[in-house]
Amino acid sequence: MRCDASILLGSSTQPHSRSAKLEPFTDVIDAILEGDLGVPKKQRHTVQRIFGLLRDEHGFGGQYTILKDNVREHCRQSRQMFGPLRQQHLLVNPDPTR
Repeated sequence: MRCDASILLGSSTQPHSRSAKLEPFTDVIDAILEGDLGVPKKQRHTVQRIFGLLRDEHGFGGQYTILKDNVREHCRQSRQMFGPLRQQHLLVNPDPTR
């Protein structure tokens, strides 16, 4: 799963809450996702890859879905934060009389 528009179509309507098992790994997850912001879309980490890294290198014992929901929420928050900036750049000439 990547930070795509398809994430916004998810069926989860529950408010975001981090799992107790995921809490010790949030710094690692956030660092991976923030590092992905500067790379091309095809080279970003998938949730499956992040899950493997956490499990193999950091001893994560939680479930995949906990991580998936956390990454989904992280992507939503980053879209909300940067969405208005992108829309402002789209308005080249809002006044048609000029």
